[in-house]
Amino acid sequence: MKRNPLLQKAAAPLIYIASILVLVVGYRAWVIGTFRETDVSYQSSDGEWADTERTSKGRHFDDIRWLFEKYRKNCSPSSVLQRTTKQPEWHTLAYWFNDYSLPKWQVPYAPPLPNAVGGYYPPANIPSCANAPRIPDGP
Repeated sequence: MKRNPLLQKAAAPLIYIASILVLVVGYRAWVIGTFRETDVSYQSSDGEWADTERTSKGRHFDDIRWLFEKYRKNCSPSSVLQRTTKQPEWHTLAYWFNDYSLPKWQVPYAPPLPNAVGGYYPPANIPSCANAPRIPDGP
């Protein structure tokens, strides 16, 4: 079957424009961070501590867990870590860029308490047992 040369000439610019559009949209989404895992927020069960992952800045779940254990040791031994970020819905793009078998998603979900709404509590500039240096017990 012989191809129509006029159709081939008309299709070439459309393919060129479509490929440029896909590259621009893909690059823009990558820069904005659409194609990365979700940053997850956490709180203590007593509502006196909250923190958030920032994977783009190198702040990961291991850091959050360490800081929570420090808070629990210094302030509230009976506290439990709770996740305040819901899993993205399956129909959103963010859903497909997460590995839900990671430990950060295994933390039980709880609705954010009043202090945890901003994602961080207590603020670093307000002294509290969560951010104060711990004085070691005797020698």
